[in-house]
Amino acid sequence: MGLGGDQTVEAVPDFRVAAARAKGFTLVCATCKRLREGEDQNLDGCTVATEGLDCRGPFGLGTYPHYDGPLKASDGQFLACCFVCGEEPVGAVKPGRVEMSPMFGLCQKHLSEMGWVTRPGEKPHTLSHIDAPILR
Repeated sequence: MGLGGDQTVEAVPDFRVAAARAKGFTLVCATCKRLREGEDQNLDGCTVATEGLDCRGPFGLGTYPHYDGPLKASDGQFLACCFVCGEEPVGAVKPGRVEMSPMFGLCQKHLSEMGWVTRPGEKPHTLSHIDAPILR
């Protein structure tokens, strides 16, 4: 798994990350303090979701605005690894409908899957030569 942001994923116990990933959460959600707080309180999800706040990621055309964890760099970007699985990034996406959105790293598998987040017949908003630069 790649390292994220200015910290390491080791800031979150591996078993908790693995358990959240097994439930279908992205790596960003799995490493977020808010999800662990929700689990500790026996809530049905993270504390942000149970408060009715929106904290969607790029697959939902969001930016994880309430994320509290090690993957977000000090400049607000999520580029150190694939935001979904933690693998080495080959590109990045920026939710096209979100003003001043951070960039999110993606591995090849998840970069290929980003097209489904747009409506049929629409030009993809999340992928373009500007929004998905190749990372070296």
